[in-house]
Amino acid sequence: IGYSLTKDVAQQKFLVLNGEGGTGKSTVIRMIEALTGSRNISNISLTDLQQRFASFGLMGKLLNSCADLEIQALEDTSVIKKVLGEDTLRAEQKGKDAISFKSYAKMVFSTNELPIVKSEKTNGFYRRLLVLTMNKVPARKNPNLFQELLQEIDYLLQLSVQALERMYEQGIITVSESSEKAVAQLRAD
Repeated sequence: IGYSLTKDVAQQKFLVLNGEGGTGKSTVIRMIEALTGSRNISNISLTDLQQRFASFGLMGKLLNSCADLEIQALEDTSVIKKVLGEDTLRAEQKGKDAISFKSYAKMVFSTNELPIVKSEKTNGFYRRLLVLTMNKVPARKNPNLFQELLQEIDYLLQLSVQALERMYEQGIITVSESSEKAVAQLRAD
């Protein structure tokens, strides 16, 4: 979360919240969006990033978030690798000249099921992927959870900045064992 508040893209990582419905994936994304601020956010899905005019929406944004990704095979990973790889992107709006820019938008997605990646033959996509598995469905849903969490947004910001400081001290984002296993399974699939 702290990393998403910066223009730094050296880590070249993106996050997918993965798990069954009702586990809070969308709530987590909404909290990250609340910290980042609406004018700093785009909402382009992983598959839509492959479309001709989609990358223009990333320009000047700190965060690109999309809840509930489509469960379909991901045919082309080149754009996500360019976005996360510090490459120059070519973007265009309908009826206007194309421009080049470097994106610093961090990517956060959620899905009930990780998409199969069809065309990826290298480690380029998988080494960038972080997976946070969320499979605990509460026995009783709290319809006010997001509002209650917003009351603690200052504390979330504090935790996020502390984690960001740790990342800079270590020089790398800490990757959990469960994320490594999920990425290895996706690659095997």
